[in-house]
Amino acid sequence: MKKILFALLVLAASLTAAPQAVVFDWGDVLAFDDRSIAVEFLCQSLQLSSEEFEKVNLDKRKAMAEGKSDIEFWQAFAQQKGIALPSSWVDSYHFAIKASVGADPEMFALIDELKAKKIRVGLLSNIDKRYIKYIRDYGFYEPFDPCLLSGEMDIKKPDPKAYEALLNATNLAAGDIVFIDDKEENIAAAKKMGIDGIVFTSPSQIRQELKARGLMQPKQKVIIIHGNSGSKPTDNWIPYVKEELEKTGITVLAPEFPDNDLARASIWIPYLHMLKADENTILVGHSSGAIASMRFAEKNQVLGTILVGSYYTTLGFEKEKLSGYFDDPWDWNAIKNNQQWIIQFASTDDPWIPIQEPRYVRDQLGSEYHEFNDQGHFGGDYDKQTFPELVEAIKNKLQKNS
Repeated sequence: MKKILFALLVLAASLTAAPQAVVFDWGDVLAFDDRSIAVEFLCQSLQLSSEEFEKVNLDKRKAMAEGKSDIEFWQAFAQQKGIALPSSWVDSYHFAIKASVGADPEMFALIDELKAKKIRVGLLSNIDKRYIKYIRDYGFYEPFDPCLLSGEMDIKKPDPKAYEALLNATNLAAGDIVFIDDKEENIAAAKKMGIDGIVFTSPSQIRQELKARGLMQPKQKVIIIHGNSGSKPTDNWIPYVKEELEKTGITVLAPEFPDNDLARASIWIPYLHMLKADENTILVGHSSGAIASMRFAEKNQVLGTILVGSYYTTLGFEKEKLSGYFDDPWDWNAIKNNQQWIIQFASTDDPWIPIQEPRYVRDQLGSEYHEFNDQGHFGGDYDKQTFPELVEAIKNKLQKNS
């Protein structure tokens, strides 16, 4: 009788124990595919209409089939048209391509959380051989162990052999694995092997599903948006704010936005959608990033925004005129109504933004306003490495919302 009771206890423990590994599909789960960012960049830099681009792109594919690289093709095309590309063009091209076919930052933040909890994270993906090197070169496969790709295994889901390969590679029991895929037939095949499966619909849904399995807690997130003129998320106080907030368990996304010279609205607003900015998201925008935050909030709900060095006119700068943010009137009421709160940081000694600009924004939005007289542009005009006031502002707002 004691042996039977012991066996039942072991069985119950195994049924309620949290999984040891979470394995993801790639396309439409971890990765988005929106070529519009790359197309927009190429059309702008090569002076092409969308129709002209599609025709030239066919020529590019033929050239690549003959051994020419895509960059070599576009550079030669620009030379033929008499277009002088800037020295930064190749880097900007890579950023645009990576943004178009790259990983979903929110899902990769979730992966980082799983790994921090010592949960094994793997990949089981149906993908053509020609794309494998492309994605691997950007480092997107690095977090996964195992990383099982159909183009390398010659086995595709939902073939049972694909799941057998997964079990062999992890050396785990089927019941210790959660598999996430956007196709129901692939999940059904996994379940036939005894693997727990979730059909993907959204990052928040996956977080809830993993929470129910004892793996994850739902979280709000912060997206930090740097400025234009080549700014990067490694500049000034952005790494400090990211690190300080992450210490408290907040998910923080601070990617390098594509087109970081002009920071065009036609590229940055879609990119914020790709970052899954939503009603649980705090946008922290510096300079042009503050303008992008306001324009995004005009038509989309967010939790709140922090505007650092904000303005509402082009300030007479050519890059601001080309950005597209000032082509339409501001809908201040929509910006206010689409979020719970707005905080501004401004300084009277900003070398580029007259103090009347952020004060006007304050008056229109009714924001919580912090004005300094010695902070300049909060970085860019000098090296500002810390920003404790901003960190505390976010902590206080999240505490009130909890």
